[in-house]
Amino acid sequence: MQEGHVIWAGNFNRHHPLWDSEDNNHLFTMENLDQAQVLLNMVVEFGLNMTLSHGIPTLETVCTKNLTWSDNVFCSDSLTDAVISCNTAPELCPTKTDHMSVHTTIDLTLEAATETPRRNFSDVDWDDFQATLSDELTRRPMPEEIQSEEDFNITLTSLMAALNHAIDSHISFSKPVPFAKCWWTKELRAM
Repeated sequence: MQEGHVIWAGNFNRHHPLWDSEDNNHLFTMENLDQAQVLLNMVVEFGLNMTLSHGIPTLETVCTKNLTWSDNVFCSDSLTDAVISCNTAPELCPTKTDHMSVHTTIDLTLEAATETPRRNFSDVDWDDFQATLSDELTRRPMPEEIQSEEDFNITLTSLMAALNHAIDSHISFSKPVPFAKCWWTKELRAM
């Protein structure tokens, strides 16, 4: 399965009843349908959808003024709901051009990522932190030796509670900014 967003757009020069008009059934020869089937197999394999609706001509032959559908736009399932419009704009075609401009508008709006505040471990008085942690550990009962799973769980709970208390007491939250220097320390600031 294809991951991410994929758009295939262009002159595939393939005629098929899925996108061409029934008025052009003279183009649905076995050779043309076989060539179109190769494209359709790839569209299915990559999980693409036809974005340019059936019935919108993309080419007007210069001599006969016959309308055909040789150009097309396919996009991945992940983009299908984001397509706002996909249509031709014949009025924008340069002179002596038989292909019509295809204009596709896709909403690519992204939600801003929310940065969660994190503990600022680089701005800590580690001596005070260690003193608080030591006091918390002495106030909590711990077995001399862990002899059972229950002893282990009690000890782990006590250790985590003491550590979390010390963290809450001495390490403040900070909201990182995009240009923060993670390697910067208060010792460097003092220098």
